[in-house]
Amino acid sequence: MTRIGVRTLALALALFVLLPDVEGQKKSRVKPLAPKVESVNQLRTLAHERMAQRNHRSAVALLRRTLVQAPNSTDLLFDYGRASLQAGLPAETLRALTAASRIEPENPDYLHVLGLAQLWVADLEAAEVSLGRAAQLAPQSSPVLLAYAVALHGRKEYDQAATHLEHVLALDPQNGEALYLLGDIAQIRGDLRTAEELAQRVLASEPRHPGANLVAGLALMKRGDYAAAQKALETAATGDPGYGRTQYHLSQVYTRLGEERRAAAARAAYEESVRKSSEQQQALRRLLHPSAAKDKQ
Repeated sequence: MTRIGVRTLALALALFVLLPDVEGQKKSRVKPLAPKVESVNQLRTLAHERMAQRNHRSAVALLRRTLVQAPNSTDLLFDYGRASLQAGLPAETLRALTAASRIEPENPDYLHVLGLAQLWVADLEAAEVSLGRAAQLAPQSSPVLLAYAVALHGRKEYDQAATHLEHVLALDPQNGEALYLLGDIAQIRGDLRTAEELAQRVLASEPRHPGANLVAGLALMKRGDYAAAQKALETAATGDPGYGRTQYHLSQVYTRLGEERRAAAARAAYEESVRKSSEQQQALRRLLHPSAAKDKQ
């Protein structure tokens, strides 16, 4: 993935998925699993508590046990899939939500979370299909529309992405991710004034927003203001240090400013991000398609 910080954004978007109503339990301390808690309903209730407490790994373990007893329950597959995504296990999400979507192909929630996992593993073509269908089924859901726009943006389908981002903003005028992505599209097209205005709308409330600082930095680079671009891009890199696109442009700015050591460090960081991304994608492919990996050996 070269255009957007998909891993970070996928996690952020996953948090939009509605959790069960356990507000009263969020402040409670995490309780150890009682030995006698074995029924599906009991395990699921406890898993919901763990999800509300952001203890997603524990929730995944509990929900895995429920699926042993009810492997074709779409509700459990959905819970397991979103807990897995929030726990940083997109391969598990892909498995669970692919199964759930086969059973209920017209459920937008299932397609949404499936699409988020596909975004994470950089399968943009599949994500566009899943999220596009989810957007058709839930046209007033700003999280779904935003995720679909992310996929379109990543595939450089900027006109369609912009249309859906505008729809997101009609539903949620202060959505920082939609504003940032629209700003990015504007700077790609050379509309620097619009790009800067959109970035500043985000930065007014979130001054360290990585995406908005990246857009601001790219616009400043195109204007030739490399000192100001350096500051914006460094802020973006601090907020999302593993995002190679920011490091790549930082290396360009440092070179322009004659700071060769820092340029070399930024290039190295960019190359490292590309290497790690490639390794992660290969590892995920091996998890998802073990037979194919064995055939290549």
